[in-house]
Amino acid sequence: MELRQQRGLELAATRKIRFQNGNWVVPSQTGDGRRYQVHIKAEVFSCTCLDHETRGIKCKHVYAATYVMERNQNPDGTSTVTETLTVEKRPTYPQNWSAYNAAQTHEQDKFQTLLADLCSGLMTPPAKTGRPRLPLSDAVFNAVFKVYSTVSQRRFMSDLREAQRRGLISKVPHFNSISNYLENPELMPILRELIHQSALPLKARLMISPGAVIGRNVPATDAVPLVAFGQVKVVVPVTVQAKVPENPDGVDPAIVIS
Repeated sequence: MELRQQRGLELAATRKIRFQNGNWVVPSQTGDGRRYQVHIKAEVFSCTCLDHETRGIKCKHVYAATYVMERNQNPDGTSTVTETLTVEKRPTYPQNWSAYNAAQTHEQDKFQTLLADLCSGLMTPPAKTGRPRLPLSDAVFNAVFKVYSTVSQRRFMSDLREAQRRGLISKVPHFNSISNYLENPELMPILRELIHQSALPLKARLMISPGAVIGRNVPATDAVPLVAFGQVKVVVPVTVQAKVPENPDGVDPAIVIS
């Protein structure tokens, strides 16, 4: 119901509207004493208010008079306003709840497995001096998984311990290290390269927006979550496998992450 209709309904319910000399006299909704002359005949209508005179549309006073005309008096003295609205029926689609529930309840497990597989090809150069660096595959896994999780860094440690228990990362870093990974600009070209590689299996099937991350070597029956860096998630079926070429864009994955 548009605003003029709603206000017209309020006028019909709260103000005294009378028929006089062939016109309906509708008081102002503001209660300032003004009266508007409304003329209604079949589909032709007019009102002396500024809204109707300037726009030529059906104003709230015309709606109010129309409602009063359609008002029926009940035997018990109460009034009923008959209102007719046209409702557009929208198309509906069936939901495969079994598949939906399975995808939702296993999404995080599948995401971690695919992400670990995607990061497994990253090579970490040996450190010449100082303490050994965290493997590059772990650093990228931790940064991407942290964004996916949406929880704080301290709470995220429980997820990383579980990932280590499953053999997806070699060790659990300090929670402050996650911030260092996310703020390191050298990680960006690696992420872009992984996004490119992860999209190759789907290239023959559909077009996807930039920023999607997906694992490789996925069985044909799996439903794969696409995870964008805006935390937008879509689940699509993957029915093809592809061998990812080494560095197709010439990006060096062996960038040192401290």
